Amino acid sequence: MAEFKHRHDRPGPNIHYGEVRFPDEGELGTGTYTVAVEAAALRGQDALAAVLVKRPVFQLALEVNPQTREAVVTFGRADGAEPVLQSAYRLPESGPTAAKQAVFVVTFERWSVRGVTLDGKHLEKVGPMVN
Repeated sequence: MAEFKHRHDRPGPNIHYGEVRFPDEGELGTGTYTVAVEAAALRGQDALAAVLVKRPVFQLALEVNPQTREAVVTFGRADGAEPVLQSAYRLPESGPTAAKQAVFVVTFERWSVRGVTLDGKHLEKVGPMVN
């Protein structure tokens, strides 16, 4: 099957874009979710959220809280057939450099989150979260 991509520009305050990419449009449980945010917002007080829902197939969200230094990924089917999974990742203590944007990439495979990077560096998983 063909690759499927969807990009949403400026989906929320301090977010440049969110883009989901599925290498095979027939397997929406495997792909990447890229979210570019204002780098300065990672040093701020307010949480950020980029949410993408395609009913009834999937829901995907990245929530970043600069205060707790955590990024939480929510991923799963939007039809309720399987549980929605949440995982938390630790942001580095030092914020992004002078760059204008910071880029998160969530990688998922077979309906499971495999990892999160920030500007190409892997973030430490601090645990699954209970729904």
